[in-house]
Amino acid sequence: MRIPQFDRYRGWLVGCGLFLAGTIVGSAVYMSVHQANFSLLAVQNTLLKSRLEEAEKNVASLTKTRSQNATIAIVKVQVAEEGTEKLDDLAANELKKKVLRDLQVAVGKPLSAVKAAPEVFIRLVDGKVYHQVREKDYLVRVRTVFAVQGELSVWITVQPYE
Repeated sequence: MRIPQFDRYRGWLVGCGLFLAGTIVGSAVYMSVHQANFSLLAVQNTLLKSRLEEAEKNVASLTKTRSQNATIAIVKVQVAEEGTEKLDDLAANELKKKVLRDLQVAVGKPLSAVKAAPEVFIRLVDGKVYHQVREKDYLVRVRTVFAVQGELSVWITVQPYE
């Protein structure tokens, strides 16, 4: 039996091999581009979902507190520096906590109550002596009380008590 000569088919085999190699490389490049685009879309989708959840929570909380905007929700205390003796930060923080504890009765009260009778809230802490704050006693004086957008701000001055 006679063996056929492959020299005649050599060109066709090289062409088919190049064609198959090109299809394999082309499909790999296409899949990598497709996968990169899909990964980018997945990341953007999760970011947009988290933003949507955050926006829905904000809308729900704003809807819930829409009618309560006229009440005090937060009390803030600021210590004003006055006098020759400077108050250290630890004592100032401890005094802030004690004054905040005394002013927590204002939370939930209408803002109109503060505007109508601020002296009631001033009397809660004005002239009060706080004992054993960093081994000293301090006299607290209220400088200013104002309420804005559900926040009661109180500015106090602190003096050592003798």
